[in-house]
Amino acid sequence: MRTLAVVLAFSLSAGIIAAVGCGNSTATTAGTGGTTGTTGTTATTGTTSTTATTGVTTGVGGSTGGSGGAAPSPVECTLPATPPSNGSCVTFVAGDAGEVDAGVDDGGVASITTCNPVTNAGCTGTDWCGPDATNSNFFCQPAGTPAGILACGDCTELAATCGGGGLCVGFTADTYTCINMCCTDADCGAGKCDTTVLTNALPSGVGLCVTP
Repeated sequence: MRTLAVVLAFSLSAGIIAAVGCGNSTATTAGTGGTTGTTGTTATTGTTSTTATTGVTTGVGGSTGGSGGAAPSPVECTLPATPPSNGSCVTFVAGDAGEVDAGVDDGGVASITTCNPVTNAGCTGTDWCGPDATNSNFFCQPAGTPAGILACGDCTELAATCGGGGLCVGFTADTYTCINMCCTDADCGAGKCDTTVLTNALPSGVGLCVTP
């Protein structure tokens, strides 16, 4: 499941992520001018002189750089089965794991974080540690349909939920993808843990696993 705040916040950040390593390159070295021709010598044939033409070719400026290629996917898909950090960047108070309300008010807002969104610790069964309606805190929520979607999986269905450690975020108004949360780069396999995006929707210190 996802909240509007998560979608809107990440839609802005995603553009920044996708911009890394893409776009057209630009030539940075100016072209070298052509070589000036050598002044011809005067040849004497009988009484008629023939003068060689002075070279006039000039150099051509540097070429425009080629296309930089398509932007790589910003989501890291290959991840360790268990985050090596063990979610150490998250402080939470264990609540009644599996409780749907978990201290949530009528507006869907939790008073405290009662589970670890990086490891799913604090939740039991198929429950998923997800954000409240304002992304203020995380609490255990029932699995949606479909459920347990892995990183890079499509979670566009409104009731879909990612697997433990995942968050459903939007890249466009109608395209949503599961991205795993992290504390360190080690949690992201060959990727990196970017803690500079979606800061208004994740606990302090928590990042998202993106490609390096």
